[in-house]
Amino acid sequence: MKETSPRKEAKQSRSKMTVNAILTATTQLLKDKGLKGLTTSGIIERAGVSVGSLYQYFPSKESILSVILKNQFSSNVDEFVADLKSLNEKELTFEQAIEYLVNTVFDRFRVQSTMQKELMYSILTLNSLKFMLTNDEIVQEAVKTYISKYKDGIRDDIDFDRSSFLFQYMVKGLKFGVIFSNKERMIDELKQDMIELMICHFKKRN
Repeated sequence: MKETSPRKEAKQSRSKMTVNAILTATTQLLKDKGLKGLTTSGIIERAGVSVGSLYQYFPSKESILSVILKNQFSSNVDEFVADLKSLNEKELTFEQAIEYLVNTVFDRFRVQSTMQKELMYSILTLNSLKFMLTNDEIVQEAVKTYISKYKDGIRDDIDFDRSSFLFQYMVKGLKFGVIFSNKERMIDELKQDMIELMICHFKKRN
């Protein structure tokens, strides 16, 4: 299996420019030619860098793809956390809050193309899974903080740590199941099912 971790991190501004050129060129080539048409020589030509410069930072084409995917996930996580923080001053009912949360998770973390799906398949390794788990923890903490604002509508015995974990992996499992089994046509109905399930889980019982 090809090495999917970068060789080293670019720290100097010139090195960062080289790495950014490689990442930008790879992203452009993915859009133009798809994953099957992506080659190391093509990346080098499009980026305008030498073979040595590329291999100084990346041991393989897969390691470049890994960084691109990680950057996408990190950006999505940052935007998701910012979305939830922006709602602090808004007046939403508990039910509306759950609906917003489910829709935001599905929309923010959706796989948007066949190419992105293939990209995930190509670099799914233990290291990339560890990275995803780190991002999952950030999402769970944001969900926990967000939901805990609605204590008046939530049952008294709720365990916020367990419930945020439950929410994260119920949604993630459902989302990836839909994506990789090509059931996107069911997404709206499944989101509504998830909203109803999570309201039932959290809501204070009469």
